[in-house]
Amino acid sequence: MPALEVDCLRERVAQLEEALRYAQGALESVKKASREAELAAEKVLAALNGAWK
Repeated sequence: MPALEVDCLRERVAQLEEALRYAQGALESVKKASREAELAAEKVLAALNGAWK
């Protein structure tokens, strides 16, 4: 395999690794937001249940 092709492949791998790190960070943000939304929904339900009593 020519050296130029190897260099191009290495650069592409580096780009893909960076994209993967970004995607993992985004996934963690979504998981956190989901947990926060679930907690907020539980609080709303608790408040509604309290209002009906």
